Amino acid sequence: MKQTKTMMNAILGMMRRSVAIKNNKMVFANELPADAKHFLQENFPNQDVAYAEKKGTEYEINLNDGTEVTFSKEGFWDKVDCKLKSIPTTLLPENIIDNVKELFNDALVVCANKKGMAYSIMLSNGVSLKFDKEGRLA
Repeated sequence: MKQTKTMMNAILGMMRRSVAIKNNKMVFANELPADAKHFLQENFPNQDVAYAEKKGTEYEINLNDGTEVTFSKEGFWDKVDCKLKSIPTTLLPENIIDNVKELFNDALVVCANKKGMAYSIMLSNGVSLKFDKEGRLA
């Protein structure tokens, strides 16, 4: 009985995965929304798109240097992850950059998530911070 249940769970898992894969579609850089292409050219001018995938209503982009960017279907960025390098500071409101410099002077902002006008950021020292739409620590 236990083996049958385990086997059924495995089969259901494979079926869910195949449905999820069907909804994902590899896209070429020239097929990205115009705002996404402009964003990449402006903020990552020396990087080429290594891989782009449309997942439901989002686009997930991997650049040659390992940077990952997620865009909404309209082409607005939701997440930028530069791994161990600093994200472009122009992506964040100035008061968030000022708060980070004041609290963690030597740390770099390596990842940022934007939800509406609120931001979650990850610093190079492993600290994660959340800011409200006014740029105040939440």
